[in-house]
This record gives sequence, C-alpha cells and structure tokens, in this order.
Amino acid sequence: MKWRRGSGSQETFAAIHDTMPDADLATMFQLSVSAIERRRAALGLRKDPKLRWKRRPHPRGFTGNTHGETARMRMSTASRRAWADHLSKLNSEELKQRRSDNMATRQAKGELRAAYSRGSMGKRADLGDVYFRSSWEANYARYLNWLVGLGEIERWQYEPETFWFHAIKRGTRSYTPDFRVYERGRSYLVEVKGWMDAKSKTKLARMAKYYPEVEIRLVDEAQYKAIARAVAALIPGWETKRTARAARQPSGSSSPTSAPAPPARSPA
Repeated sequence: MKWRRGSGSQETFAAIHDTMPDADLATMFQLSVSAIERRRAALGLRKDPKLRWKRRPHPRGFTGNTHGETARMRMSTASRRAWADHLSKLNSEELKQRRSDNMATRQAKGELRAAYSRGSMGKRADLGDVYFRSSWEANYARYLNWLVGLGEIERWQYEPETFWFHAIKRGTRSYTPDFRVYERGRSYLVEVKGWMDAKSKTKLARMAKYYPEVEIRLVDEAQYKAIARAVAALIPGWETKRTARAARQPSGSSSPTSAPAPPARSPA
C-alpha cells in the first residue's frame, strides 16, 4: 500500500496505531477508518486488547455517576441480542474455550467456590469453623466424628482434593468430592447428594471413566435419612430444617478447599 504525501510515515503509524480510536487516527492521517484498518493489516499490525481502555477511556467526568434508565435498557437490549445471535463473537468457539480455561485456572488456584447450592451454606462452629455447602454435609461430618469416637474410622477430610478430567476441554472438567474417609489402612471418597442433577451425574460418570480405581460411595436421600433416624438423637448439634439457619456462621471470604478433620468427640 502506498502512503500519500501528508499522511504520515509508516514508522509513525506503527508507533501510535494502538494508542487511540481508529476514528482519531483517520483524522490525524487524513484517511477513512476503513483505510486505517487496511493499512494496519498491510503492515501486519494488530490491536492489543489490553490497551482497549487506554484507546477509549471512561468518559471524562462520569466517574461516580450511573447510567440512566434509557441507557441501561439500550445496553441490556444490545447485550441480549448479541448473546442470542449464534454468529456473535460472544458465542464463538474461541471465546467459549477461553471462558472455560479461565474458570478452570481460577478453580485450580482455589479462587472459586460453588455459587449455587440447594442447602444451607456456611461455617459451623462445632466443626472447626469449616465452611459446608449444606446442612446434610455438616450433619454427615458430625456423623463421621461420631464414628471416629467409636473407633470405626480413623479420620476424615472435607473436600480434600480435586480430580481433573484432562481430556475434557469444556463443560464439566473436574470433580471435588465431599469427603475422604480413612479406615483400617485404606480410604474412600463419599459424595452426599440428596438431589442428583445432570452436572453431578456427569461428574460421577467421568470419575468412573477416568479414575476407575477410585472408590466413591454415594450417600443419597434414602441413606442420609436412614442415618439421621438412627443417630441424630445421639449426636449433639445435629441440624434439622428448623435449626439449620442458627447452626451456620457467616462465611466471610475464605475458601473451603481442603479442611483437616476436627477433633473426635466421644459419643453421647
């Protein structure tokens, strides 16, 4: 591409092409915006997405203000339209993979906690202030403490580790079990699940496929209620629907990752 007189040198263009919006570049170089894009492509240059806010900063004087109702509705409509369009960049395979990779990286760093649970999430003071995702999990931890006191198991851990499905690149890529129980020189995993949704089924199916040597025991609704009928009256602090809210403590911002077993309590 030839550079006409007065339009600036290639060196100047290459040095500043990513420092301002293309409309401003077009004015400076006396070209159209499309010509700026062609010139960038001809020189093998690309915009750095990290410099987006430097090129187009927040409107001066707007800090601390909020958008009006009309502006919010307009932005909301545009956003819904973009997400609904299967050809939109938001729905591209590249961006979906990038989002999945980002979430997996954050999970591996311990930065994520499941945002949704059907149970009563929170810390329990009688269980060493460990964060549990439901009253069922907290009660099962109390049950395990009871078994430790009886000498039937040695110890237990809550959410002790994460198993990664390395062959899976999107969707359900890992599984973190609820408990690991140690007894008589061996250990096994326990999943407390009163309601088995599609994602939970996928996790267990992939565990069976990629980690067939790992033993997982599922405590479903029937098994949990059988345990409750047998021992709830014997274990202090056992939560019911009426007492669950009082039992849990504010969660703060700590991560529940791997928690050591609380000290054993003698059975009542």
